[in-house]
Amino acid sequence: PNVKCYAFCPPGCTVSNNLATECDEWVTSFVVGNDIIPRMRGENIERLRYEFLEMLARIKVSKIAAFRDIRQPCKNKDLEVRNKRVLYARNDIPSTEYYQKLLSFRESRQRVFDELSPVETRLSVPGKVIHLVRFGDGANHKYLPYYKSRDFREIHLAQDSFKEHSIRNLVDVLESLVSEFEASSPIPHEDDDDDDISVQSENSFGGDISDEPWFEMCSYPRGILASWIPIIFAIAAVCCSVTGNNQCTLFSRRITDWGSYSGSQEDYYNVVGVSYGLYLYGVERINEANETYIANCQTYPSSVVVNDSYVKSARAFSALALIIGFPIMFLLCLTTCMKFGARFLRVLSSFLTLVAICEAMVFLFLSSR
Repeated sequence: PNVKCYAFCPPGCTVSNNLATECDEWVTSFVVGNDIIPRMRGENIERLRYEFLEMLARIKVSKIAAFRDIRQPCKNKDLEVRNKRVLYARNDIPSTEYYQKLLSFRESRQRVFDELSPVETRLSVPGKVIHLVRFGDGANHKYLPYYKSRDFREIHLAQDSFKEHSIRNLVDVLESLVSEFEASSPIPHEDDDDDDISVQSENSFGGDISDEPWFEMCSYPRGILASWIPIIFAIAAVCCSVTGNNQCTLFSRRITDWGSYSGSQEDYYNVVGVSYGLYLYGVERINEANETYIANCQTYPSSVVVNDSYVKSARAFSALALIIGFPIMFLLCLTTCMKFGARFLRVLSSFLTLVAICEAMVFLFLSSR
């Protein structure tokens, strides 16, 4: 009898209506704003489909004009005026062939749905429902808790419909509510019972509300830009190393000393330059038929590599950049899902700088013979 259950953003098809009523005394469900998951029920999906098809019948401008109109941001205070300009009122929808077919489709779907899913078998959110309603726009918004009937009869398609289902958002909302409660509550006296539960250290459910999951996919704890910009640079560095190791087009030089050319007389005039990689090189020839450059890659003669320290150095720095770069790139990807400390990020930045220096040293190849 002392067990209490708190369901955070439960699906709208969790228990039957009878069971949802029976567990009112020991189950409390929390629904945040426009969260779409507690509204996912069969009848709501049917209603959403009908309203979408009905919206097509209500449009009184061309589809192109309507598409251009909805692309422009609109404040809530201007939404009613905007809808009057673009849409017919529900009572003024023209009786077109499409609309008549839509009405008959709705009636037939309603009959089929009632037969397949009687009212007594339909599912709902369990227990008492506390709806955390959002007020205000932008950074000044806040949430207020209200008791609500468990019949969420509509799916609200909003920008935050999925965001408000995330556990991080729920923790932030509950923390703000606890802070507002503490600010409005009277200061406890010194003679208060020490055994009272402190809202500051624990929430009313017996757990520390400040605990955060150590891993959450694509949570971006340090922001999207701060997470992705280093990843993009790391990927670019690794791609440059891979290109240098496996292609013969990392560098290119045009032939100016024709006396050193050792090819056959037949293709003498078709050779325009030589392209170089760290392990391969290619002779660039021009195809006169379509005026395109063709580079046939081949390995360097052993004598070239053995006697040239610049080539060896460029290869060593490229390999070092790959050895360090792959683990760093993996750790950078983890920063989109985990919150690391400032010391770890400083060490990571140092290794990124080392990778960049190694990539720059690859240009020692240009000093080779």
